Amino acid sequence: MSLPLSDYSRQPWTDISCDVEDSVALFDHPALELCHWSVGTSSLIENGAHNVHLISDKPTTYEASSILLILADRTTLQDLSGVIQLWAESSTQMISIKSLLSVGTLQIISQKENPEEYYQELLLEQLSFLPDVIITFSCVPLNCFTLRDNVFVTPASSTLFPLIATDLGVLEEWLKTRDDNRSPVGQILDMTMLPKNLQLDIKSLAEEFGQMLDDLGVTEECYCVGSTSRMVANQLVATVGRRPNRKNASKKASVIFVDRTLDLYSSTSYDNKCASNLIYNTTPELFPKSNDVKIDLKKLFKKSNEEELVTGCLSLNTASEDLKHAVFLQNDQACLRNVLDSMTDNIEVDRNILEEEDIGKIFEEVDIYSIYQNLDQFQILSALHNAAQHPSQPFFNSLSNLDMTLLSNSLEAPDNSVQAARLAHSILSSLEETQLSIGDLFTILIRVFTILGPKAQSDDYEEAKLKHFIVQQIKEIVQRDSRPEDSLTSLFAKIYNLSSNKDDALHTRVDEYYAKCEAIAGERNSIQNLADLVGDEDGSPIYQSLIQNILTMCYERTDVLQDIEYRSGGLTDLLKSGLGYFTRSVSKPRPSGTIILYIVGGVSLEEIKFVEDYRRETGRDVYIGSNKLLNHSRVLEHVLVSDNLFESSNVTSVI
Repeated sequence: MSLPLSDYSRQPWTDISCDVEDSVALFDHPALELCHWSVGTSSLIENGAHNVHLISDKPTTYEASSILLILADRTTLQDLSGVIQLWAESSTQMISIKSLLSVGTLQIISQKENPEEYYQELLLEQLSFLPDVIITFSCVPLNCFTLRDNVFVTPASSTLFPLIATDLGVLEEWLKTRDDNRSPVGQILDMTMLPKNLQLDIKSLAEEFGQMLDDLGVTEECYCVGSTSRMVANQLVATVGRRPNRKNASKKASVIFVDRTLDLYSSTSYDNKCASNLIYNTTPELFPKSNDVKIDLKKLFKKSNEEELVTGCLSLNTASEDLKHAVFLQNDQACLRNVLDSMTDNIEVDRNILEEEDIGKIFEEVDIYSIYQNLDQFQILSALHNAAQHPSQPFFNSLSNLDMTLLSNSLEAPDNSVQAARLAHSILSSLEETQLSIGDLFTILIRVFTILGPKAQSDDYEEAKLKHFIVQQIKEIVQRDSRPEDSLTSLFAKIYNLSSNKDDALHTRVDEYYAKCEAIAGERNSIQNLADLVGDEDGSPIYQSLIQNILTMCYERTDVLQDIEYRSGGLTDLLKSGLGYFTRSVSKPRPSGTIILYIVGGVSLEEIKFVEDYRRETGRDVYIGSNKLLNHSRVLEHVLVSDNLFESSNVTSVI
């Protein structure tokens, strides 16, 4: 069975393109990124749009007969009147609003049966002082953009990240303030225990995902691995009655939701097995909470007239399928060769540049016309060049060797336990000559605790030594780096500069972050078959991702899979299994059918490559999706810094 995900992600833009003629198209951030990945903003210009802009917070007059707002952020939708008043003086212009949220999601947000009518009436009422304005509101649901035919990112709940033990402790205290004596620790987490914004995120993700399955003609059996994934799966099951096409769907699939926190190893990798992994770990986000990255073309070309060069991005439109393949599936050198081979005859490229330390040198005389003609290729070249010149390269190279030490310790643990603090201290000490960032320190901690999992043992003395070492390293980094670029270093710099007792303040924060890393190790305590991420290949330890283990269990094992929990896909599935959810007929995904893996919290670039390679080598029908593309900095943000419980998130913001 083949799911036309690429066509599905582009379809809404066909409808939008019909309405852009003689208009100015104004996007919020997530909608603009969706356009970048799906069709490219140039497609709207080709269909008659005057121009394409981000929504401005300043009054602006546009020379066009109409204004088209394209929105994918629920917070923008909830304040449409405020946005539209920016153009109050242009009252003769027709204002059209396209929502990239499904009607089901809008119903959740507005609590109205007919949300499209509700928003239109609300806006007309609030803007009644503009008698000539014409407002139309319509929903053009877009649930995903695709990176490959079998890899998709749903923007339904960008900031949703699985809860860990330290979050549950905070949640328990919060429940007490509401006179709720239930404890989320040590029992199945219930949706009603969560803050409203988090409930909304989970419901919206399930609603958007369910609509995507409905539109693709898929009926699903639903499974989960992890507590947050269980809540998402339950909500997807709850959408069944509102999906009229499901009972007539001709395609069947097993959908498995998986908590990201069960395996953060590949998400914190710096390996160059796929070029995108190297690029994502060295390049800043295109804008806050973006899945895309900001490519600095100026560094590659070193032009004197720098104003001619626009900032690029990695997202590629429909004309760049070969380049997508190179970026996401090839290593950095193979990707570079592929991109150079795709260059047109307008640019003569000496293939010997592969041996150059600075490939930027040969492009100093390239004219601006050639750059624009080959913009997609130059964006990737620039991204690879910037990554190769990144100051963290020595650390990346060192870490690949140290990973073998970490894997060996886990595999050879004599009593199935390892002193985690001692191992982390040993690895960090061996890198003392390398100029580490604060993010690097905690990335190594997360990698250690992820790989060890249930094997991680604590020792007060070793922990105290490790924490003291980390605090000393942080002090040196803060004193050395006067203008920190990453958020973690900036945070510790503020703590250091504003605290009267600097050591105590740093120790307090390190204690907090260390506890979160320990919580990551405990995530796999509740699972059995999937608990170990390290295997043996020809006598050498090898990392086996959770995704790899799940696929192996689904396709190659015939026994009951206790860790992959079945959730009823509706009354029919419940009756089919008798009165039990866990009989053999439903206890594991169908080995001959389609499997859709959905990682709640973000998918790593290495996992994308693994699933694509697995699909090609085995011929099995496997898809992988998530609500985010991850790199090590985004993992650090979610595990250490972000408030995953109470922070208001955007239903369709793409990170």
